[in-house]
Amino acid sequence: MGDNSRASVIIVNWNGEPFLERCLMALMAQTVKPYEIILLDNAIKLDGD
Repeated sequence: MGDNSRASVIIVNWNGEPFLERCLMALMAQTVKPYEIILLDNAIKLDGD
């Protein structure tokens, strides 16, 4: 019988752009893959905007 484990992940991002890619890659490397990833961002402007 297969493992039906599922996880929903909520990420609250506050000026965390430098860490976002590493965070998402770490989530995808877990043994239980996320069913969904919800990313809440504070909508900051990037340099040059």
